[in-house]
Amino acid sequence: MDRVRLARVRDEVGEGTVRRFIATYLDLLQPRLKRIAQPRESGRADGLRAAHDLRVASEMLGAARLADAVAGIERAFRDGRAVGARLTATLRREADAVAEDLAGVLRDLAA
Repeated sequence: MDRVRLARVRDEVGEGTVRRFIATYLDLLQPRLKRIAQPRESGRADGLRAAHDLRVASEMLGAARLADAVAGIERAFRDGRAVGARLTATLRREADAVAEDLAGVLRDLAA
């Protein structure tokens, strides 16, 4: 997690806006991960959209490793390939780490 990037965003948009953005990001994280991991249920286009949205939001918040993992999944969707278990596990691991970091940021901002 790039805290410098996150601080720049906070400086640009204000603390209240960044708090709301983080809270929304965390609220949407699990549903997006589900749509990415199970594209047959929601449709490949929906999985690709969820991946794109998660990648862009992650880049904005400084979660580069998660954004990179999601970019790999976006490529697989676009190429018509199945998302493998290894990539899905990497995505889940990175998402869990980002969620933990961002929850800490929210606690720090509330203090």
